[in-house]
Amino acid sequence: MIKNLILILVVCVFGHQSFAQTKAHERSKKYIIDPAYQSSGNLPVKQEVVGAKWLYGYTELQCWRLQQLRKDVDEAKLKVGYPGEYHQPYAKASFIYVVKKPVTVKNLRFYTNATAKVKINGKPVEVIQQGKQEQTIALAIPIEASQIEFELSTTAEPPCLLIKDGPFNTNNTIWKWKTENEPLQVPEQFSQLKNGAFPHQNQPTETNVLAKKLETNVFDFGRELLAYVYLEVKDQPSICVGESLAEANQTITDKSLEQTMELIPLSAGKWRSKVPLAFRYVKVTSGIVKSIRVGALFYPAQYRGAFASSDTLLNRIWMNSAYTLRLCRNEFLNDGIKRDRLPWAGDLAMSMMVNAFTFGDAEPVKNSLAVLNRAGIKKQDINGIIDYDLWWLISENQYQLYYKDIEHLNRQWPRIKETMEILKTKCDSLGMINVKNTKWLFIDWVKVNKTSTLQVLWWWAQQSAVELAKRVGDGNAAKIWQASAMDLKKDLTQRAWNENEGSWMDDPYTPKNLSRHANILAVISGLSGESKYEQIGSILRGKSAPAVGTPYMSGFEVLALAKTDNLNSSIQAVNDIWGGMLKVPGTTTFWEAYSPRETAAKMYSFYSRPFGKSLCHAWSSGPAAVLPTVLLGLRPLTDGWKTFEISPKLGSISWLSSAIPTPQGTITVDISDGIMNLTVPKDCIAYWGNQKFIGPLTITKKL
Repeated sequence: MIKNLILILVVCVFGHQSFAQTKAHERSKKYIIDPAYQSSGNLPVKQEVVGAKWLYGYTELQCWRLQQLRKDVDEAKLKVGYPGEYHQPYAKASFIYVVKKPVTVKNLRFYTNATAKVKINGKPVEVIQQGKQEQTIALAIPIEASQIEFELSTTAEPPCLLIKDGPFNTNNTIWKWKTENEPLQVPEQFSQLKNGAFPHQNQPTETNVLAKKLETNVFDFGRELLAYVYLEVKDQPSICVGESLAEANQTITDKSLEQTMELIPLSAGKWRSKVPLAFRYVKVTSGIVKSIRVGALFYPAQYRGAFASSDTLLNRIWMNSAYTLRLCRNEFLNDGIKRDRLPWAGDLAMSMMVNAFTFGDAEPVKNSLAVLNRAGIKKQDINGIIDYDLWWLISENQYQLYYKDIEHLNRQWPRIKETMEILKTKCDSLGMINVKNTKWLFIDWVKVNKTSTLQVLWWWAQQSAVELAKRVGDGNAAKIWQASAMDLKKDLTQRAWNENEGSWMDDPYTPKNLSRHANILAVISGLSGESKYEQIGSILRGKSAPAVGTPYMSGFEVLALAKTDNLNSSIQAVNDIWGGMLKVPGTTTFWEAYSPRETAAKMYSFYSRPFGKSLCHAWSSGPAAVLPTVLLGLRPLTDGWKTFEISPKLGSISWLSSAIPTPQGTITVDISDGIMNLTVPKDCIAYWGNQKFIGPLTITKKL
């Protein structure tokens, strides 16, 4: 009954959408496809309670959630591997409270998921077995306590603690956490939930979505979803779902299915898919359907960002890009909903940027960064991929620029230093990472020599580490890494840059071919300065260098084209790739890979499987960040957008409105008839050419 009430409430809210009061939101609302769209607040509404917070060890909740996601992937029979080393949450931990002035303790009420040995002043006073959440200790004789310790142990869950009131309430920052293998440190805090569940067991609310019947027993839900399917059928039914109509209508074999189609009975004649499924279309392959609906899964999100312009195709592309990312968001930024449903460090470099321009909340980015390198890279590279170690370092720096979270950086700093130290051991005498000693060098789904591209990323990662070191005040590390990066740039330029070709070559040791990927990343990382832009721009516009393999890398290429003063080519690439996907009937989200040359029969094939291609992939959501970056020249110059640059170049676009969320507030830009209205949030500074504007301020300027 409660579940049904939640569904009804969500549908009612969707039926009366409200919009943030920016022109961009108003102008873009006709392009909305998200059934849980909301711009004035989170939808679904967060189920959090104001009051004392639950305590967990640092990243313990997130690592447990990642563990559960991996189990969910197995249960759904998704065809995805997940290499790498991942931290297993501790089953035993202690929470300790130490005060200078003793506090009298007679009764102590607390909440936990664990067996608890309670110590006061170092002496055990009671052991309470794991059972009900709420526990109470009543002391026969009051104790003057200067220290309280809860030694907690669980089975297969991260130990957690809540004390709602009194001098020891868990909002108090005096609390510390430790385990046998980790030193005393500050725990993480998480809000209580309205349903009383432990925070690590929080589940998304379902949003009710109805279908349009296409033909007998074939139903269209209007857009891509991750959802449970609910059926009312007299006899036991069977289903086949598809991100495309072709996938839903396929002849089913064990090899052709990308996710389980198992149904479970709810009551007489009523059924539900065993697990959430990724689809737009549902075909009921047996049984006569009385009713069908889906419970779509969305984590709370607010569309703080918006984009609208005189180009209706770009407007659709922006909105569908934002929705693509929305579907891939839970407590992490995951890669796809049909196959991966897990975070990957390289993909995060794109999706975190998109998140910054659309939803603006740091939490899923921070969680992803924290869990991906929690176990370190001593045994395996992050996600088992050498370049993902580098993307992780780059993303840690980008995260600060977009979100400004020094607390996170201080927590991560030991792992950042350790990662840099281990990567240095993988380098040869030239300071370049030795490709022969790596297990998987990915970069992109293309079969080309990627050695130079790896070294470009390594330079970028070192520069990122330098900036991170400066933030935490580690001048010695910054000095060492800066010198290393300078040496690498010198050697790489001498060996891999071909002045006659005006291009970075594919291999610094045996350069043979032009490398599009190295050129792209050299531009956006800053390795190549403006003196090389004209030459590199010519390479990127042409076909002499092998093409990129995915919309993921195309997103970076669009940025590089714009940075080398090739705006028209940049926007044309967006139209060709993402606009090309939207031309395919049924497309509402963006695909893992795309080529306009593929025939209808091969369009959805990947990994040698007929429907192996993910049609909703976060790494392909780039235009939601790329379009305002390219057309408005918007980028943060200092952490959290405290200072930012704007340099509009609209090309053939006659008007444009955009809203960009920042930790300080929303940047809004409205341009029409050659006039720009710019809102600079409080405590922010905007730079436009040689002009400086200090917020809070709204200015009107002629372009």
